[in-house]
Amino acid sequence: MKKKLVSICVPIYNVEKYIEKCAKSLFDQTYENIEYIFVNDSTPDNSIVILRELMNLYPNRKSSSVIIEHKYNRGLASARNTALKYASGEFIMWVDSDDYIDTNTVSTLIDEQDKTDSDIISYGIYREYKNKIVIQLPPKFENNTAMVKAIISRKVFVGVCGRLIRRSLYVDNRIMAHEGVNMAEDYSVMPFLAYYAKKVISIQKPMYHYNLCNEKSHVNNVSKAAVEQLWSAYQILFEFFFNKKDYYISLIYANIVLSKISLIVCAKQRLGQNYFEIIKSYGLYSFMRKLDIDYKDKIILSINNYNILLLYVNFALFMKRMFYLILSMTQKCVHLFNQK
Repeated sequence: MKKKLVSICVPIYNVEKYIEKCAKSLFDQTYENIEYIFVNDSTPDNSIVILRELMNLYPNRKSSSVIIEHKYNRGLASARNTALKYASGEFIMWVDSDDYIDTNTVSTLIDEQDKTDSDIISYGIYREYKNKIVIQLPPKFENNTAMVKAIISRKVFVGVCGRLIRRSLYVDNRIMAHEGVNMAEDYSVMPFLAYYAKKVISIQKPMYHYNLCNEKSHVNNVSKAAVEQLWSAYQILFEFFFNKKDYYISLIYANIVLSKISLIVCAKQRLGQNYFEIIKSYGLYSFMRKLDIDYKDKIILSINNYNILLLYVNFALFMKRMFYLILSMTQKCVHLFNQK
């Protein structure tokens, strides 16, 4: 019986130092039935030249490889959407072009998928820094709801990399990356995939090498645009879960949004922007007014708005109060959710 086709999708931009190691790890896979979709996001360096030279050394893989060209740089989200458009495999694997995977990764994942008929399989990651390597293993999720909660609250790795994903989750539910949201692209996609998955499992084995040494990576770039994109991801999540019938899901996600205020607080000093103007520009107040929740909980949320204003009176006092308020609110929401 023919093995399931796996589409390995790789967006490429400014990775001439890393693309050879990445592509070699993909072409050296012990699993045979793989199609490779590389998206050249108009990279200005020699990444594509290096890739083509390597492809010539793997004639058996070259015939199942394609390089899609973007005429101009459109960003990571757009590159991933392009890859999805061309993918035909039953399963999708994402690999960033400055990362690499172990040679038995695909075969291990497909063997497990054959046994379990899972829609999403998460596996371990080597987080590779300049001076150390940290192994991050995914927890064993009780069900897809547990996975959604863990991703939203960032208790686990939120990326689409480090996972085998059934392609029909994207196609049947019209899930795409939100173009322009490149810094937090995974955070605005992975919760939806988990939400629609019928079965999710985890493998307690690290096989994905996550490069945290590349200074050009989105992960290592903090800017005004990055903060704005992250906030856009929160809004996308909120709008999606707000329309669901589950009261406590709406409530807990709203409070998670509030807890991310600390990110913008930190950005205030780094970006030289007025804190209140940032909060107001992101529509936090009107955002929270949309919540269809109990009057008591609305009062609690209103306290957050009041505390934001206290920043003008005493920034240090505000931060202390906000920390304990968010902590107590989160604990309450988790308690309510678990009691349901």
